[in-house]
Amino acid sequence: MDRFKKILTKLMPYKGPDNLVMDNYGQNEIAQEVSDKSLMLSPEDVHKILNAESSGGKNLQNPTSAAKGNFQILDKTRKEALNDLKKQGITDIPANPDRQDALLMGNLVDKSENTLLNSENGSKEPNLENLYLMHHYGIQGGLNALNDPNNPINK
Repeated sequence: MDRFKKILTKLMPYKGPDNLVMDNYGQNEIAQEVSDKSLMLSPEDVHKILNAESSGGKNLQNPTSAAKGNFQILDKTRKEALNDLKKQGITDIPANPDRQDALLMGNLVDKSENTLLNSENGSKEPNLENLYLMHHYGIQGGLNALNDPNNPINK
């Protein structure tokens, strides 16, 4: 896991929701919504991801990619997640981008946890670090990295 240390250190500076913005973006509600969809992530874990990805809602647009929102979801991933929700019969998609991010991230976390638990190369623990790697590299890219840490990441 040394290979992933730099990525995972983004999760470390977090010391609690009080160290983030004054919840102007509904961070506590977003963290709770995502945590409610997860087997493993606590609201505090979700705050760590929020802090690592968008500085707790302060940086909602990545200047070097199409990633945007609280969780820095790529446009392609956003579209795929919305299609997944529609296939599940969920058509009441919030117009508010923060609420939409929480719904999409909850769906992505659920999908990532299922992928980790049902990996063909053996079950992987759906802990914060593994889920963050899957978020960072994409579900398949993260799984590939966890299955073979010595090979390059394939997004």
